[in-house]
Amino acid sequence: MASSPIFDDVTGFGGNGVPGTYTPPPTTGPGFPGGFPGFPGFPGGSSQGCVATGPFNTTKVNLGPGGSAIGEHCLVRGFNEGMKSSLTSANVRVVMNQTTFESFRTTLENGGRGVAGMGLHGGGHAVVGGELLDPFSSPGDPLFYLHHGNLDRIWWNWQMVDPTNRLYALSGPTTQTPPFTNITLDFKMPFTTIAQPLAVREVMDIESEPSCFQY
Repeated sequence: MASSPIFDDVTGFGGNGVPGTYTPPPTTGPGFPGGFPGFPGFPGGSSQGCVATGPFNTTKVNLGPGGSAIGEHCLVRGFNEGMKSSLTSANVRVVMNQTTFESFRTTLENGGRGVAGMGLHGGGHAVVGGELLDPFSSPGDPLFYLHHGNLDRIWWNWQMVDPTNRLYALSGPTTQTPPFTNITLDFKMPFTTIAQPLAVREVMDIESEPSCFQY
């Protein structure tokens, strides 16, 4: 995996972390021991070390690991080659073959229904490790946006199989933690200081305003 062009030191995002170059705090939040806490459905683990190559080798992350650790630390990665089984063309085909949004989203997120490993979303986080194993600091690694952009691309491709019935298909909760409320197209997504709130229905069609982009 480390030989992938994505991790190239010049044209990519830089490589793996260097073992022994980062020591996490002794605890990373309530109920979490030291190390990166992990996402629901797959474990956290060893932090590996600071990224020393590529364009982000001097990047500093100011949150994490965990929700209570605030303070500058290096960009951390810890590749997990064992998670590559989650990221296959066969798994993409299984996800694309789902006929309802509910089965599509849960298969994309967590696997199951014949998907090997931990699913495309969870597997993408776990295979890189480090920051990507932390729900709080994972956006600190630029790979987060490449990964989630690809998940969004897969969603768009699924919508376009049957746009009449799928373009505005939606289900699931509005939050990851209780109390849960079922999502609707009228739910307003808050963007705090970045932008004004937007209703979900406003961004379901990526080729229309305000999104206006294509994959």
